[in-house]
Amino acid sequence: MSGRIISELTQEDRFFLARVEEAFSGAEEKCVSKFTAFLDGRQQLLVQQAAKRSGYNNYLLCGGLPEGEGENERRMLGCFPYYEEPSPQAFPILPLTFLYRAEDKLTHRDFLGSFMALDLKRETVGDILVEEGRCVSFFQPQAAQVVLGEITKIGRVGVKVQKGFDGPAPALYRTRAEEGVVSSLRLDCLVALACKVSREKAQQLVRAGLVTLCWQICTDTSVPAQAGDVFSVRGFGKFRLEQVGNVTKKGRFHLTYSQYV
Repeated sequence: MSGRIISELTQEDRFFLARVEEAFSGAEEKCVSKFTAFLDGRQQLLVQQAAKRSGYNNYLLCGGLPEGEGENERRMLGCFPYYEEPSPQAFPILPLTFLYRAEDKLTHRDFLGSFMALDLKRETVGDILVEEGRCVSFFQPQAAQVVLGEITKIGRVGVKVQKGFDGPAPALYRTRAEEGVVSSLRLDCLVALACKVSREKAQQLVRAGLVTLCWQICTDTSVPAQAGDVFSVRGFGKFRLEQVGNVTKKGRFHLTYSQYV
């Protein structure tokens, strides 16, 4: 995850950070482990920023994937007493596997829509990992029980639901590697490269509030990009800047980035 700092806080951010500080202090002062719901990327950056500011470091962000199987995008915050080593096994996360015919093409949106139709809050559902004939998703335990009791179909497709998952989890995303050169590391240059539009068009997209950088809307075209930044452009997709390479003789930057497909 990018080390970019979120400096402009919304009122929602402040409410969230107040709850985070309560979790930090509860674990330290009451010696009780504290867990949040699933957090999005912006909230995870806020947690890391708050932990650094407060000096609290006995915490872990976990989304349910076993060690060595990659990183989750949506993760819970776990705050632990000083005497307890943070462990993924301590988190109240229950994975469910959905099995269906390989010829029935289901998507992340299909599963999320069915979960939300049960009146579940989005933060009770973690990552939804879909592949041909199988989906693995992570839930808070109460939400998992609702799904187990209610879901027999996703849309019009019949599914079999079971606790846990066997074998490697499906990939979180499929990405396509891309590369190119830009005259500057400014956000508008990065958007122009990734979306294959002119710099003028890229500036219009940014100023119109159609671009998010590290999970926050950014309307400043001159913000410098850095390796690890995730950015989305409405109507064009989601991207991640992987590496800033060598500078060419003409002073241009060689970039490697990924497009989520």
